[in-house]
Amino acid sequence: MCLDFLYSFCQALLGICPPERLILVEIKAGLPYTTVDRDPLVKAEIETAKLFNERMSFAYEVVKDNMPGIHVVEFPQNVKIDPDHKWGRNLLHYTMEYYDYALDAVNAITDNSCCRYNDAEKKLLAELKTGCENIISGSMKE
Repeated sequence: MCLDFLYSFCQALLGICPPERLILVEIKAGLPYTTVDRDPLVKAEIETAKLFNERMSFAYEVVKDNMPGIHVVEFPQNVKIDPDHKWGRNLLHYTMEYYDYALDAVNAITDNSCCRYNDAEKKLLAELKTGCENIISGSMKE
């Protein structure tokens, strides 16, 4: 049943917009910003994140597989939540490194919005993702 809704969703989007004008942004729950012993909410966030990530990964793969030609922005490794996010603490409220990356990725796609998702774009997006991951890993060492 869930699969039927996802298939219908894909077809509805493709019915109103060509694939080269669609961007699929992968999302995942952010990692805890600290350890369980420092913040008791982290344990519940870890459990919720497992379920959330399982469901979102499933939906992401179905949409990606059923909408050939759409642009895809992958989620970087080790993105943490920001407990002081302006909209509150949430598994989908990340540190600024993620938002900088996502904006750069969308800008890279929309700068060439008439183009299909091709090898050059995939390479550029992969470089942006790696750059974000490097920034995150550098900030983790500090």
